Amino acid sequence: MINVAQITASAIGLEFGVSKCATLHVHRGVLESSDAEPVDTLLGMALPTLQEDNMYKYLKFLESAALPHGEIKSKLREDYGKRLDAIFKSGLTAGYLAKAVNTYAMPLLTYSFGIINWRPVELEQLDILLRKKLTKKGWHHPRAYRERVHLVRAEGGGGFQSVVDLHERSLIQINKYIEGHQDHIAIALLKQYHHEKAKYSVSSDAAKYLAKIGMEESATKEQIRQGYQRHREETIRKKPLHGQFWLMLQDAELDRGLSFAWLRSSALRPATESIVMAIQDQAIPTRNLQEIFNRGTGVSTKTSCRMCGRDKETVFHLIGACTACAGSHYINRHNRLAKYLHWTLCRKYGASDISNKYTSHQLTNVVYSAETDVSIYWEVPIPTAAPVGANRPDIIIKGKDEAFLVDVSVPLDRNIRRKSVEKIQKYQGLKREMEQMWQVRAKIVPVIVGALGGLTPSTADFVRELDAGASVSILQKEALLGTVDIIRSITQMK
Repeated sequence: MINVAQITASAIGLEFGVSKCATLHVHRGVLESSDAEPVDTLLGMALPTLQEDNMYKYLKFLESAALPHGEIKSKLREDYGKRLDAIFKSGLTAGYLAKAVNTYAMPLLTYSFGIINWRPVELEQLDILLRKKLTKKGWHHPRAYRERVHLVRAEGGGGFQSVVDLHERSLIQINKYIEGHQDHIAIALLKQYHHEKAKYSVSSDAAKYLAKIGMEESATKEQIRQGYQRHREETIRKKPLHGQFWLMLQDAELDRGLSFAWLRSSALRPATESIVMAIQDQAIPTRNLQEIFNRGTGVSTKTSCRMCGRDKETVFHLIGACTACAGSHYINRHNRLAKYLHWTLCRKYGASDISNKYTSHQLTNVVYSAETDVSIYWEVPIPTAAPVGANRPDIIIKGKDEAFLVDVSVPLDRNIRRKSVEKIQKYQGLKREMEQMWQVRAKIVPVIVGALGGLTPSTADFVRELDAGASVSILQKEALLGTVDIIRSITQMK
């Protein structure tokens, strides 16, 4: 075989690298002694015999009579950790950080799946290594639910692939390839080999992994991936503490895709994103959580809210139900969203002296655009001929033929639908009076975003009706940042 390769190389003008070659003598799986006869080549050069303590590299892995699995795994773990460290020094935002890990660090490990014998505990240790590094950087809250790190971002997770899941999915695909291959003799031998293995059998492991996610062998690669995601989501929902937000999304009939739009496009810093997820997971050290942790220890802990002093201090209470926060913290969060909407409307109607960034925009009571003959009112009470229950929505847009009553609210996510109906009913009287006084068609536009980022399709539709280019994900981001500010300021109090 060596001579054939040498002749072929010479025929096409290539030089056969004999000096880089060596021979390895294996008899029934046992490496023979190094005093075997050397192999001669056509060039008159004898190939040396590979020594017992030496190895050669084939398709990246060092080999001899067998694969040194332990040494290879140690090297892979070391290189994987180095790549994670290099990525974490890059300063990427949270979304791009997950992409970098998945495309630069993970392939180092996935290349070995099906070749190197990985034990489940070793794979789990690699996932733990990632989470430890994220926690050390402040990019994963230590009390947030760890499984959420490995959910895709579109479904509310951190977007970091799980080494355990990737290994299991790889073995399922390898087994599907073996079962469907056309070379019957080679595949029969391979099947027999794997069926007879007591450990690391691809066929038995693949069947076990498919049963874990409730899939059949006929499932496609994408169906298997989705099965693993559903399995993780179900695990989260079953958690009595961490699963409350996920159950709220389901019970309140919120749109999952819209509710996690901020994870796909808001470009938050990793540290900020980790706090948002910890708040959603109820992992913030409220008094109620401290009392749960201290049960059975003999330590007495107050559970009443440190702000209002009446209700039990939970995350949900602090971000959307505390009466002491309504006049300050909640208004500040509300105004973050209103300021962004006001800025987009001023830009749409050509108002002068508008800043390029909404964060530096100043809310003024009346903005008039001579170019479009449109007035934009901010928290201005509208005098009416007949008394109405409410005459001061957040924003009023008065044009030649139409007017909009825009009212913003950031309630607890379970109350989004009720709050939307409440806003529409609240301003029906003002809407009728405006239509009569101004001779325009008036429209009520409630912009309701949950304190934890929850959204309904109707909210997105109302925002589109304004036709001002406002982004739902930015509204979400501002609501979430306002919630983070509330939690930080309260939990830092004694």
